[in-house]
Amino acid sequence: SFLKESLPTGHYSEPEKLEGRVIIAPLKKNEPIIESKLAPDSITTGGVSAVVTPGKRALAVKGDKVIGISGFINPGNRVDVLVTLTHPSTKMEITKLVLENIPVLASGTQMQENGKGDPAPVDVYTLEVTPEEGEKLALAASKGKLQFALRNITDAETVLTKGATIPKTLASLLMVTPKPEA
Repeated sequence: SFLKESLPTGHYSEPEKLEGRVIIAPLKKNEPIIESKLAPDSITTGGVSAVVTPGKRALAVKGDKVIGISGFINPGNRVDVLVTLTHPSTKMEITKLVLENIPVLASGTQMQENGKGDPAPVDVYTLEVTPEEGEKLALAASKGKLQFALRNITDAETVLTKGATIPKTLASLLMVTPKPEA
């Protein structure tokens, strides 16, 4: 039960007004339902698939609390996707930015068996990608470890990177000693 003043703007207080609406974001028990948690009125079935932009695809990838920035990645956010893997020709571990400014459609937790055979929670992030981005994401998820970098919603700048290796990273951290003046 909430005080009338503490309810968020745009909340639904009459359950009958929600009949036939599709929820597109996780809801918690006793959480007020607001418009941003619902698909547009014209969408009556399909869940997440109902809000995927035509020509794009929803692709789910597994993560954990660290990868998911301790639960800060939510539907409506945008992320950059980085992968850490072994470079096939140099056999050196490398981290590379592979996708930028990718919309998050959904996030949630599923139970999966851990290495000891016990059930353990795994966070799952559903991202909206083009078919080509989907290929990169699927390959990165199957061959390496994913990391997500949360973006400011207004930041659409593209950044070209060369990737980070252990030697490059360690070299960048070395102190440069100024030359003595003559």
